[in-house]
Amino acid sequence: MLNAYEHIRQGGQRGARATDRSATAAVLCLVRRYENTASLKELVPELRKSLYGLKQARRIWTQLLHTKLSAVGFRRFESDMCL
Repeated sequence: MLNAYEHIRQGGQRGARATDRSATAAVLCLVRRYENTASLKELVPELRKSLYGLKQARRIWTQLLHTKLSAVGFRRFESDMCL
């Protein structure tokens, strides 16, 4: 139930410099339940905002896909890094 959550913005990239835009650094949003809903032992899910809404989302997605496919045994073409 997504509407049972309250989005809380936490700090963003306070310590990071504006020029330091590493593709692996993702902005995190913490989410917590409203008090009147049933809690699952006070679990706080973490949403990674890197795959939506950011300028570097394409690069992060490409790196994530490459990492996961490489772990399974796939390799990139030397001539075409897109494949």
